[in-house]
Amino acid sequence: MNEAIILKTIRRYGPISRVDIARITGQPPSTLSNITGRLLETNVIQEYDTGESSGGRRPVLLKVNPAAADIIIVNVRTHTVCCHIADAAGNIKGHKRDYWFRRDQEEVLNYILQAITDALELTTAPVPAIAVILRGPVKSKEGISMFAPNIGWKNVPIKFIIEERFGIPVMVENDVRILTMGMYYYTLAVQSRNMALLKVGQSIGAGIIINGELYKGDNETAGEIGHNTVDVNGPLCNCGQRGCLDAFASEVALINYVEEAIQGGRKSLYTELQRQVQQGDLSRMTVLEKGTLCNAHDLVYQAAVEGDEICLEALERAAFYLGVGLANLINVVNPEVVVISGGMMRVKQLVQERIEKITRERVLPYCFTAGKIYFSDRDEEANIKGAADMVLATEWENK
Repeated sequence: MNEAIILKTIRRYGPISRVDIARITGQPPSTLSNITGRLLETNVIQEYDTGESSGGRRPVLLKVNPAAADIIIVNVRTHTVCCHIADAAGNIKGHKRDYWFRRDQEEVLNYILQAITDALELTTAPVPAIAVILRGPVKSKEGISMFAPNIGWKNVPIKFIIEERFGIPVMVENDVRILTMGMYYYTLAVQSRNMALLKVGQSIGAGIIINGELYKGDNETAGEIGHNTVDVNGPLCNCGQRGCLDAFASEVALINYVEEAIQGGRKSLYTELQRQVQQGDLSRMTVLEKGTLCNAHDLVYQAAVEGDEICLEALERAAFYLGVGLANLINVVNPEVVVISGGMMRVKQLVQERIEKITRERVLPYCFTAGKIYFSDRDEEANIKGAADMVLATEWENK
């Protein structure tokens, strides 16, 4: 138990001195010295550098040895399946990406298995586990995808399927929770005990950190803020209810707003961009991430960046309801820090001010005294860090 605590502290806060490890963990010097000595001997950690002196000798800093493990991370995104190899420090060593459209559920599964096969051939260190990141609710302990809306999976035992094929432990988790862990512990290194994250993409989800730990809820469905009602008379959501936050502020809602306006007779750059992309011309698509396909919501973002009236209206409406939803989340959870991430953050310059304004207008002041709101577009980095953290916390520290 003491070794697990110390190793977790080095992973999440390294490079770190022994003095700071003792301060964080409360471990006595003799125990700390024995455990760090053993971890150094087994090459799990390494001495990195010397830190600032507070009056005596400069302290030697410790960090996880990146070469101690390779972690295979499979991220099943909305339209793509990505497979990464990360080292023990959560740094990307290798990257394989495949695009899929109109593939059936079995084809997606077969690609996942092939991607893992290919990745295993490239590993150079022991693989303690494979991490699988999925959209929608999952039973993480059992490794079951309860419902993956982007591919239609229902109650798929993905952990069992992969473990049976490769004989390697598999960790399965929801994408928003992985993102939340990565943002909290690494990408933003939030110095607080309580944090809420709002991810805005094809759908909207929340991740919640309470007292430094990820909160999942009774049956692992905490954070479904996208189906929080913000207008009982609002548009129909894909869940069957009316007025959900998703129906106003997700990327799907953006597309619906713009296309309905065009069908009503209004003109938009969206139509022109759509035609160019269909002809294979992506020259104007400056909002696209390098190496990614162009989807309808990307057209909305690009047209808005170019000043299109309808697309700007869609984003303004989304920003308003995101502020409303965020205020609701803050009033319930009472976090010190809030992070907004997801695909919409590629045009955060168009929505940030309005989201923050509406949030601060509608939140109860005593529920958000710290008032820290971060807008982050570093999702990929946070996903890798969060997935690596999940694997090592389970396979290194909980045994």
